[in-house]
This record gives sequence, C-alpha cells and structure tokens, in this order.
Amino acid sequence: MSNVDNFDINDLRNQIDKIDASLLSLFENRMELVQKIGEYKKKNNMEILNGAREEAVIKKNLDLVKNSNLHLEVEEFFKAVMEISRGLQNKNHRRENIVLIGMPGSGKSTIGEILAEKLGMSFLDIDTYIEKSTNLKITEIFKNGEALFRDIEAKAVLEVSERVSAVISTGGGVIKRYDNIKSLKKNGIIIYINRPIKNIAGDIDVKTRPLLSKDPSQLYLIFEERGLLYKKYCDYEIMNISNTYDVVNNIIEIYAENNK
Repeated sequence: MSNVDNFDINDLRNQIDKIDASLLSLFENRMELVQKIGEYKKKNNMEILNGAREEAVIKKNLDLVKNSNLHLEVEEFFKAVMEISRGLQNKNHRRENIVLIGMPGSGKSTIGEILAEKLGMSFLDIDTYIEKSTNLKITEIFKNGEALFRDIEAKAVLEVSERVSAVISTGGGVIKRYDNIKSLKKNGIIIYINRPIKNIAGDIDVKTRPLLSKDPSQLYLIFEERGLLYKKYCDYEIMNISNTYDVVNNIIEIYAENNK
C-alpha cells in the first residue's frame, strides 16, 4: 500500500479536478448522443427503456474493469448513467403518462381504456401486466401472501413507469408503497378516481379481488386505510359519480391544461 505520509492532498485534489473536467466533457458528449438516439426512438415509436441493451453495456464495461474490487461501484455508476440518460430522452420523447389510482371497483380500467383511445395513447393495466409477466392470476399470487404480491407489483410499476404516452391503470393498493408513487410521478400525472364506496359495494365482483373474496365487508376497512393516501398522492381528484364519458372528458381537460 502507498505511504500516506508521502501524499500531498492538494496535489491529489488537483488531479481529481482534472479528471472531473474530463468526465464532464465526456458526459456532455454522451448526453448529446443520447438525445439523438431519443429522437430516433421518438420518430420510430420505440420505447425509451431497452433493458437488454442496458445490461449488455454494463456487462461489457465490467469486463473492462482492471481493479476487480471496483466491480460493484462500476456497476452502480453505469446504472446511474443509464437512468439519467433515460430521463433526458423522456423529456423530449413523449407526453406525460396519465396514471389512474383509486379503490378496487372505482372504474379505473374502464375509464383508462376509453381515455387511451380518445387520446391516441397506449393503455396499460398493471394487474394485467403482472398476470402476463408471471403467468399467474392475481388471486394465485396472493395465496403466497400479500407481501409477495406487493414486491411483484413494485417491480411491475418500475417497468411500466418507463413507458411513454401511456394511460396506466394501477391496482388499488399501489399507494401502500411510496416508492411506487415516486416512480409513477416521474413520468406522469396521477389522477385519483374517487367513486363513492357505497356505489362500489353495490356492484363490485369480489371473486376477482383477493382481499375481498372471503369477506366483502373488508371493502370499508380498506377504504379507511387507503382513502387519505389516494388524496395525498394524487395530482388531481375526479369524482366518478356520473356518466363514464363525463369523467373521461374531465380528465382530458385537465391533461390538456397540464400540457400547455
């Protein structure tokens, strides 16, 4: 090891300053190229996130590391660079996502599908996304405990939130983890679909709702637990007490105003 008594801290700091200047110049060059790639993706209607490409880049650079003790740090460094690059591309690539939150049975999926069609955006239902990616029904996943489902849901939210120009319908419990909200807010506005609990209780199909299938009266307890969180985390609240198309049109007005 080097003898610290022989170090001149000012000299070392000067060397770091020079390296930082070089890093900054290279970073700016990289971001210029990232923006050009973002423009290409936009023109060709491509997704921002390319997980396979990112993994390949990280692996390639890890193979170049001479100091094996720095593997973890190099991996974290490139993951951070990738995240910054995606964020820069997202700024110029698309309109904001519209994220719908609310109680089970509040109408999120129905409203979301109509909204996406009217705005020419893609529609994503996170529960459906989970079922397709796991080849399991939500009810089957819940048999292994809610905590496991929330872990799977968090991963799905992270992936879906990278999408562009999408209407995203979330599960009723997505607000139970604040990291989900942070991910969804990064690229979108959050709309709380607030439907009166008595209306939900009157027509909800509890067979497809794991937390309600055994005891439908749990609906009221769930609302007590989550109601304030929906209000806290949303950017806008829409009451679903009228015609579905009125709700859709209200959201479109908000979205248009928000994207002026």
